[in-house]
Amino acid sequence: MLHENIQGRRLQVLANGIADMFSHNGLHSGHRRVGEPVKLHLTVLNSRLRSQRQARRLDASISRADSCASEAFCALGILQAFETRSLVENGRFEEVRLCKMISDEGSEDDDGTNFYPCIAKLTWPNI
Repeated sequence: MLHENIQGRRLQVLANGIADMFSHNGLHSGHRRVGEPVKLHLTVLNSRLRSQRQARRLDASISRADSCASEAFCALGILQAFETRSLVENGRFEEVRLCKMISDEGSEDDDGTNFYPCIAKLTWPNI
């Protein structure tokens, strides 16, 4: 969870700036306008994609268009277990990646584990 604090605001400003830079350089394929705030989120478990891939492994005739229902689950235990856990503190990053939300099934870079393949990245020296 991202709580509204100084670090949260700094992260939002950084995310907005990076998204604007990608948009200015034609690297954003969505309908985002420069200046629109980025929605910060974290995918803990993509159960629909997992269900689709499991179904395709069992039946090769199932296509991407075939819909599988999401599996409902209670994440309360995860939230309680990691309530005070910080993912990154005072971290320095050498690159930021722009990823597709879902990889192209059957493409040469899809080994079945690459849910969010990198399509562009910004790299800078870690000073």
